[in-house]
Amino acid sequence: MNTSDRSSMRSQPRNPSSSGRTYGASAIPPQRGASNRGPAGGPRGGGSRPPKRRKPLGSILLVILGSLIIFVGGGSLVAVTELVSKVSKAIPTANLLGTEKAAGTSISGVLNILLVGVDTRPGNTIGSRSDSIIIVHIPASHEAAYMVSIPRDTEAAIPGHGSDKINSAFYYGSSNGGGYGGGFQLLAKTLKSDYGLSFNAGAIVNFTGFEDIVNVLGGVTMDVDEKTTSLHHGYKIVNGKKVEAAPFSTKNKGLTWKKVPGVTPVVYKKGVQHLTPYEALDYVRIRDFLPNGDYDRERHQQQFIKALLEEAFKQGIDNPLKATTFLDSISKAFIWDGGGHAMSDWIFTLKGLNPSSILTIKTNNGTYNTKVVKGSDQEVLSATSLELLQDVKTDSIDQFIQKYPSWVTTS
Repeated sequence: MNTSDRSSMRSQPRNPSSSGRTYGASAIPPQRGASNRGPAGGPRGGGSRPPKRRKPLGSILLVILGSLIIFVGGGSLVAVTELVSKVSKAIPTANLLGTEKAAGTSISGVLNILLVGVDTRPGNTIGSRSDSIIIVHIPASHEAAYMVSIPRDTEAAIPGHGSDKINSAFYYGSSNGGGYGGGFQLLAKTLKSDYGLSFNAGAIVNFTGFEDIVNVLGGVTMDVDEKTTSLHHGYKIVNGKKVEAAPFSTKNKGLTWKKVPGVTPVVYKKGVQHLTPYEALDYVRIRDFLPNGDYDRERHQQQFIKALLEEAFKQGIDNPLKATTFLDSISKAFIWDGGGHAMSDWIFTLKGLNPSSILTIKTNNGTYNTKVVKGSDQEVLSATSLELLQDVKTDSIDQFIQKYPSWVTTS
């Protein structure tokens, strides 16, 4: 898809239909042309996006869920102490930041947490790709949290490797035995070199753990903000009954989608609705057919994170039995680096946060800002996006929001 194709996609009106899922064959995926692939396994060339793998998600769930488990119920000191211990023991830890962690030893002031969703395919022995990059900024007051996504195709100067898409930083660092730690540190170093950002903590997240968390909740209520057609979720009629089936197949090494005859895709329509665990995770994986592709998916992921916290809050995860189940799920979703501070310290530090404390902000205001470099589409952060990251650095993001209120995701 060239630049003009993308402009055409952006100009398409969003579907104004009512809420709920429908089983319609609309919005068949466009065909893609062949393209070269970059070192991080990402597509090169305008719009040559492969089908979605099981998409990892980044979030501050790790710390906030722990805080909610402990503080929402206002339990006794003994109960709180016991739950803190359980949370601390449940979360796998690793030295992800290495020498790239923020200077200083206190977590009482401004905090930045780097969250990275990693796509590591089974049997992979080369390097891993960072499919989701989210900066969580917590002001010195610790009364709010702001999530800012960095598009994975963002043009970046990667120390030691020159100019490339920013998701290549994790790939380069994790290659040749570098592992998750090497990938995480090079990505953090890139963000510091390019934008002056340092991080007090970090986490790597994987999709399977999120699936378990949503299963524990029995689904999640979300405000679907635009019509979204599933690539993976559909049905066909067999002997008069609906049977689950994938509505599209791929060709040309995943670069071309083809409608499967007789299979009807699920279409998520606009509106507030309760999605089953499968539907919720299917919805936040999708970027094809959407006017702004990855930007729309990033926004949906951020909305999902907040909706998941709200669902947990509503269900009362301070219940000891439910808390134990949550901890089992959370432990499968994260690898955590607290920057030298115990998980219990982080939980008590952020005990004032709750789902309503979280604001999500759209990089580039959620629209494409692409340039082609050697046949590869790269996203360029606008001057306003660079201002946003500078305000993250200086803890003045509230001023940014006052100046650009439309950049805040409203649902």
